[in-house]
Amino acid sequence: MDLLQAVQDKCTIEEKNICGDLHLSPTEYKGLNIISPEEELTCREFSRRMGLSLSRGSRVIDRLTRHGYLIRTGCIADRRCKSLRLTQTGHMRRKEIAGRRYAYEKRLSTAYSSHAWKSLKSDIRQLLEKL
Repeated sequence: MDLLQAVQDKCTIEEKNICGDLHLSPTEYKGLNIISPEEELTCREFSRRMGLSLSRGSRVIDRLTRHGYLIRTGCIADRRCKSLRLTQTGHMRRKEIAGRRYAYEKRLSTAYSSHAWKSLKSDIRQLLEKL
């Protein structure tokens, strides 16, 4: 458990650095990462994926909308709800995040041979399945 905690701590530091550089709160960072560029989500689904109550999720949605990262439109299936999707600015910010995350993983992977890195990733996936 100590090793897993140490890995989580290092990753959290990197995420905080990304948030700081991109002027995002941790919840905005997470919100941009849970919606893929081609999908539309309801506010309820967004909040569920974030692990937040509807009211707390709504505040995150409001901030992301205010910053121009999300757009809310009427939901075709249910007029009472709104659909969310990334704006062009949201797409670009998400790409910046993905690029930074990829660069971090690339730096980590240089300590391993290609085979060892793939094996490590496979082992981590198996550990996650067991947890």
